[in-house]
Amino acid sequence: MKKLSILASMVGLLSVSHVSAVEGDDNARLNYQPLAALKGRAVISDDVYLVEFSDPSVAKSSQFSGLSRLNASMPAVKHYAADLKAGQTSILQQASLHAGEKINTLFQYQYSMNGAAVRMSENAANVLRKQTGIKRVEKRQIHYLHTDSGPRYVGAPAIWDGETGVATKGEGVIVGIMDTGINADHPSFAARGDDGYTHVNPLGDGQYLGDCQTHSEFCNSKLIGIVSYADILNGYPLVPIDEERYDELGSRLEIGFDFNGHGSHVAGTVAGNILKNVPAYNAEGKESNFAFEQISGMAPHANIVSYQVCYPGNSDDYLVGCLPELTLQAVEHAIANGVSVLNYSVGGSATDPWYGFESQAFLNARTFGVHVATSAGNSGPDSGTIGTPANLPWVTTVAAFTHDRTFAEKQISFTGGNFSLSPLVGRSASGGLTAEIVDAADFGDGDCLTEFAAGTFNGEIVVCRRGEIARVAKGSNVKAGGAGGLVLINVDGGSETVDNDFHVLPSIHLDATKGQSLVNWLAEGSNHIAVIEEGEMVSDPDAGSIAGYFSSRGPGLPYDSYFSLDIAAPGVSIYAPFTENQPFSNTKSEAKFAFLDGTSMASPHVAGAYALIEALHPEWTPAEAQSAIVMTADSNAFVDDDNTGQPTPANFYEMGNGMLQVQYAAQAGLVLNETEANYLAADPQSGGNPATLNLAQLVDQACVISCQWSRTFKATRKGTWQVTSAARVGDITLTAEPASFTLNEGETQTLTITASSSYSSDTDVQMGHLILKDGEPSHTLTLPAVVNFIAGVGPEAQQVQTHSAAGSLQVSGFKSGAKLDDLTLLARGLKRVEEYQIQIKAPETQPYNMDWSYVKDNRYVLPLVVNNSTQRVWVNIESTTSKDLDVYIGLDEDLDGDVSAYEGSNQMICISAGVDSNEQCDLLQPEPGVYYIVIHNFEGSAANAVDDVRFTVATLQDESMDNLTAELIAGEEGAFSIKANWQLEDAKPGDRYLGVLAAKTKSGQRFADTPIDFVITNPLLSIQADSDVVLRSEQVSYEITINSSSIPSEAVLSFLLTEGAEVLSVDGAELVTTEGKTQLILNGQTDISMQVDVTDMVGSQLDFGVSFEVSEQQTDSYTAESIKVIDPITLTVNGEQNLIVSAIEEATLVLTASANEGTSLVWSQVSGVNVTLNDDNAGVLTLNLPELDEATTLIFSVTATDEYGQSVSQQVTINVAPESKKSSSGSLSFLTCLAIGLLVVTRRKFVTAK
Repeated sequence: MKKLSILASMVGLLSVSHVSAVEGDDNARLNYQPLAALKGRAVISDDVYLVEFSDPSVAKSSQFSGLSRLNASMPAVKHYAADLKAGQTSILQQASLHAGEKINTLFQYQYSMNGAAVRMSENAANVLRKQTGIKRVEKRQIHYLHTDSGPRYVGAPAIWDGETGVATKGEGVIVGIMDTGINADHPSFAARGDDGYTHVNPLGDGQYLGDCQTHSEFCNSKLIGIVSYADILNGYPLVPIDEERYDELGSRLEIGFDFNGHGSHVAGTVAGNILKNVPAYNAEGKESNFAFEQISGMAPHANIVSYQVCYPGNSDDYLVGCLPELTLQAVEHAIANGVSVLNYSVGGSATDPWYGFESQAFLNARTFGVHVATSAGNSGPDSGTIGTPANLPWVTTVAAFTHDRTFAEKQISFTGGNFSLSPLVGRSASGGLTAEIVDAADFGDGDCLTEFAAGTFNGEIVVCRRGEIARVAKGSNVKAGGAGGLVLINVDGGSETVDNDFHVLPSIHLDATKGQSLVNWLAEGSNHIAVIEEGEMVSDPDAGSIAGYFSSRGPGLPYDSYFSLDIAAPGVSIYAPFTENQPFSNTKSEAKFAFLDGTSMASPHVAGAYALIEALHPEWTPAEAQSAIVMTADSNAFVDDDNTGQPTPANFYEMGNGMLQVQYAAQAGLVLNETEANYLAADPQSGGNPATLNLAQLVDQACVISCQWSRTFKATRKGTWQVTSAARVGDITLTAEPASFTLNEGETQTLTITASSSYSSDTDVQMGHLILKDGEPSHTLTLPAVVNFIAGVGPEAQQVQTHSAAGSLQVSGFKSGAKLDDLTLLARGLKRVEEYQIQIKAPETQPYNMDWSYVKDNRYVLPLVVNNSTQRVWVNIESTTSKDLDVYIGLDEDLDGDVSAYEGSNQMICISAGVDSNEQCDLLQPEPGVYYIVIHNFEGSAANAVDDVRFTVATLQDESMDNLTAELIAGEEGAFSIKANWQLEDAKPGDRYLGVLAAKTKSGQRFADTPIDFVITNPLLSIQADSDVVLRSEQVSYEITINSSSIPSEAVLSFLLTEGAEVLSVDGAELVTTEGKTQLILNGQTDISMQVDVTDMVGSQLDFGVSFEVSEQQTDSYTAESIKVIDPITLTVNGEQNLIVSAIEEATLVLTASANEGTSLVWSQVSGVNVTLNDDNAGVLTLNLPELDEATTLIFSVTATDEYGQSVSQQVTINVAPESKKSSSGSLSFLTCLAIGLLVVTRRKFVTAK
């Protein structure tokens, strides 16, 4: 299967329902085991594929783009859907013929998407992928499952009673529950509730959907449809059940009956009937001593259609999981049959919202006016734990928080005994009783671990010690022996909590100290009588709106540019319908009603709220209703994940915008709408930005100084609104333009909203509210804002095509909130990529997903070590004979230097696997670790062919390589550009160099890391000099040749010439000097010659070059090879040229020759009596003059030669006289020598010539 390139680590998130502990005594309520584990899935075959066809679905067809809400009953819609179905059938039949095997069609979809679910082999899937009319084919991925005072807590009674204008309990609204089925026998789903309301079937009397068309006995005017699927029902015979225990199931096994309880609990919370005096069932599934005065769902008069899309088992069962093809079919059915609200308390790991099959279905359902609520998941309290579909911006995602229901403390008082005992205070959710009180220890079992024999007690209150088994089980054990009440006492060293348990008897729970005082009192005297007070259920505001620790938290994956979490609702200790039949579960928790925890329990509160809103405002779109629910939420919500008893304010990633307040949502004066086209255009993989969607939230993860959004509001009534803001985290300020506005009903107003910060906060991520008020406090609306104020931002990666090895590029798009003068620029690189040329064998057939990791023949692996200094990792396919190569970079967990099958895609930090071989991984600052790079031959040039592959790799470290420098060019309001100057040695056409530009604040915060790549192409011009060495007295000739038409005929070339050098003449162009800047203006000639004089040049190296502005931002520079400018050799001996000296025989004469640095000196004798030269290659020559009979002349020569071949000679003439033949002329010569600084001495004396 081919996937889009995703340069991100996709962390697998499994949203599973919260599980209370079963061990010990902590199961004070039914412990729902979620359908969450990955084990026990043998029943789920892996040969089911989801297919998307190329033509648009009904929802996306341009035929219906002008409609605000689609209706499946429209003739044009039905006709288009029929055409789609016919086309699907035809394509699948053709593919089956081409594959030579049968493709079994399970479901066909036209409304939720243009697709199908089919059962076929992998070979057939590969054939189908190539079929005309197919967009994609993917193997299905299994998902898993993730109300007494709840409706009151979120304001539903205000709507029931008409306080919002029109009274409704959801009459006429159809809600769909996609879950484990429904307990059709339950009174919560009967035609008539205990309030006397008899439901009306909107389909018509006796008209039902799904299974009830053949099993009508299970439906009624409230429960108007039970839709099941053979995929679920056919699994039942695979699990042996206790036929004696479940002998009355009968035809319930043939319909979508709930054999788990989850679906019934959800359905009851959404729309369960109003029931009076409902007993509380405890953790053993037994009816307790307490009864609720009334329970119901949020919309108790709404109609229900149940869709059984999940197996009935729990985590340790054989039949477990939820099938996406069934979910798609359920959405399809719901659209076609007028369902207005869907609840989906199911989820899986996070996937891209814009590319999932279910994601598209839910978006298309919104186009048909269907509201969708889903659970956030139960993988909290860690951040970033929201999966799919909870991460879809077009569904409402719900977190689980507490409600305010609790039981007040109660007391037990005493009479009798040898001394008085003051009343003791404890807790219990049970009734009261006055009776004799006894200690169970006196009857052989003080811990009450097993049932007492019948007749052991006679209505007494029995004292039991806590521990080992469930607390409520102790009450059942003493009741079996005839007890009338229970006192449960803690013991020293045991658990210290005192709990409001639902016991089967009147009861009270005491702490260890009070319990011991009671035992001491019972140990003496007689006639011990106790009075247990009646338990009282109360509303405690401090107990409500606290996050369930299990509730998944944002930000969502893979994108954090919008809130995945929208709203909070009660999801802790929710009491709702359950099931008395769990034949397919190993661990049973059967009961008529049950207390459950989980975001699965929170989501149906919102689904029920949507049913009420739909009844009141059928004209509102799902997006408008969602905005009303979000903007009216109560943000006074809290977290206490460590159970300290000191909750702290929740943030938007934990609660969305806060606790649901449906009574205010129904009265929202402003709403926001969004279209399907805009949702699709916001796809980040296609260049979109979800932050621009017209949602009731404001998100910017990279805000510098300030950032803006645009939101368009529609008035639901006439009013005037004032806009203000309030900070929750940090010092964020939100303003709007206009700051106030007046609208009539139906009119719209667009606000430009700006977030700013003084940067005084010590947190980067800041949160606040944009507040809209119309003068009535209950009408106040808030938009939550999350803004990450960062030091700065930079532009996208820069790809530079340059014709020269040197030049400059002005990169704009940088911005910082820091002072620009305090910024330090960083230039990392440039590093040339390394090229590999290999061969990889092609597979016989294309593998599915990670199946290729099992086959080593079809891949090439390179080890990769990333350290703390690694700034960038680059892998690119340059060329290949293969049709389709893929590139992966993954963490090598087992350090074997290869990808292992178990490591799988979850360890990949880069997956580049498109439909061809144009693949690349480019990672900035990856996490340190040992990785592997894999080049995989997905589809070769032919089956089993050996394909040639050329690819490049580079790793860039956090260090300067002296070939890239950066200069800051300041702009306005924090904006700046970076001028990047490159100078590459030995660069040649075809080379690629990688670098990174960044900036750092004074405090050391690095930001705006921007990849910059240079690809060297053929030069536009060349420069050639006539020599590489010249004398300073000579001239240099340069020839400039224009090689490309890319340089216009009248282009201007900037001019570079070493200081002091002078251009004598130019042929083929005009030389112009303006304001000290010399330029060459071309006149259409391609060959330009130039004469340069270097006589007055500074230094000894002549540099000449020209630069050409390729664009306003980029300048390419071309330079000639540097020319060595040499001065003529100046040679002297003892500071003189052609020196003549006189000396006396046998004297020693020192001659010192001086010439230019770097020259070599050679002495030789030209004439005269032969004299031995002590060192003819030295600058200093020492001569021992011979003994003479008569005067003579000696001539010596010294030659200086430089490395360029330049040579100069000087002669030294020495007149030597015998000592005995001195004359006046000799005296004169002696005096002359003194005059020129020579010292002539007698024998054994030196004469030094200077």
